[in-house]
Amino acid sequence: CPAEEPLFQLLVAEKSGTDKNRRFLRDFKTLADVLIQEVIKHDLGKEFPELQGHIHGEESNEFKNRQGDTVVVRVCDTPGDTAALLLSVLEPEREAAELLAAAVHQ
Repeated sequence: CPAEEPLFQLLVAEKSGTDKNRRFLRDFKTLADVLIQEVIKHDLGKEFPELQGHIHGEESNEFKNRQGDTVVVRVCDTPGDTAALLLSVLEPEREAAELLAAAVHQ
């Protein structure tokens, strides 16, 4: 849907440098991929505290927002904090940030 193109651009980021898979001409990551990865890291870290800081995923958890700032996506302590963090990537899509944060904290 063309009307949703700006939101789509925020949800998908092209990988570059060492993050990019050399087998592909272009390689992308999605916010959904990163959120799933971060939920797994968060949950495993809670279950096995000795693993915190040693669990790594395939995707970089950094996204650029519309202002060009780098935002490190992670699971925060509360749904509200996670929503605020996601909003810094998805702004002005507050509802999307809140829905994603609620799903992450279920």
